[in-house]
Amino acid sequence: MKKKVLMTTFTWPPNQDGVAMASQNLAAGLAARNFDITVATETHPRRTGHEVPGVEVREFNVQGWAHSWYPFRGDVDAYVRFVREYSCDFIICQYWGPWSTVLALRAFKENPAKKIFVSHGMSSHLWTFHPKPFFGIGQWLGRLPYAVGVPWTLRRFDHAVFLSEQRDWRRFLDHRLAHWTGYRSHSVIANGISPDLQQPSLGNFRVKYNIDAPKIVLNVANYCERKNQIYALEVFAQAAVPGSAMVFIGSERNEYTARLESRLRELQAGEFHLPVYILADVVREDVRSAFREAAVFLLTSKAETQPIVLLEAMASRVLFLSVDVGCVRSMPGGFVARSRKGLSSKLHFLLENPAVRERLANDAALAIGREYNWESHVNRFSALLSRL
Repeated sequence: MKKKVLMTTFTWPPNQDGVAMASQNLAAGLAARNFDITVATETHPRRTGHEVPGVEVREFNVQGWAHSWYPFRGDVDAYVRFVREYSCDFIICQYWGPWSTVLALRAFKENPAKKIFVSHGMSSHLWTFHPKPFFGIGQWLGRLPYAVGVPWTLRRFDHAVFLSEQRDWRRFLDHRLAHWTGYRSHSVIANGISPDLQQPSLGNFRVKYNIDAPKIVLNVANYCERKNQIYALEVFAQAAVPGSAMVFIGSERNEYTARLESRLRELQAGEFHLPVYILADVVREDVRSAFREAAVFLLTSKAETQPIVLLEAMASRVLFLSVDVGCVRSMPGGFVARSRKGLSSKLHFLLENPAVRERLANDAALAIGREYNWESHVNRFSALLSRL
């Protein structure tokens, strides 16, 4: 008889953020291993409900996070009632703080299923600077109580899953608190890349998008301040390697895209004349092709945990260059730098040294085969559910 799993997540395809992709990969893997999977998530106008074959999707018109700046709104009671009454063996909650996790906790007492929390890193305790109002201090204070309550929240779950062995004061504070407070029912299961990245790409990205440069520096992320594409552009411009092109791929154009394009025009008004491509709504096959044809993947996000885009680069035999964020420093197949000068210097070095790129690409491919693959990820989760 199939074991039934309810997965709660605030984001799900067609969204292409890291949590959506990780949730999709896990749901697809468990469904392939004969689990009956239902996903509870936020409504989306372009969702068909068939993004993952064999996975049922229940949509709820609910928004909000666990702090006063973004209170819960929408069909809150309907969602809590659904979780409370849903008959299943396991409930898997994705991510700290969104309505999908916090509201599910209200229903845990009445639902006898085993509860598993999957951490994608913490940020509620981190101060994010905003010029107005009050330099972001008000938002930070509003989030802080939730961060303080993490040891108690963990104990409302039967098990917690962290992405890395790393324990620090930033994105992995929850892992540190679990150890400090004696919460032993937890394990480490790294993200695994989608199986389609391990298949050969049939596309020709350069031809389709008219990219006339032998060396592509790639950045794939939603266009936003957190992903910090403007910084990546400035790093690329400072490196100024002849024969290179910068390619940005995001899910859709927005206000941040306009700012990125404006910054590009400012640089082009000076002495910067290398090609830059700012793309959106690129189909998955073309994204795969872009990974395959890139020379370097450049990550400049302000906040990450274990970025799936870096795993996709590694699986595509593309080395990465990244800011020191999340657990990237412990991932093989790339370099980390802390400053713009350091990033641009390393980018220049990597683009001019194909032998180094080849060596790092081999290291990355070995790591994907050993640990950061979909098969390993799903096998470990399946074994965890069997133990519980």
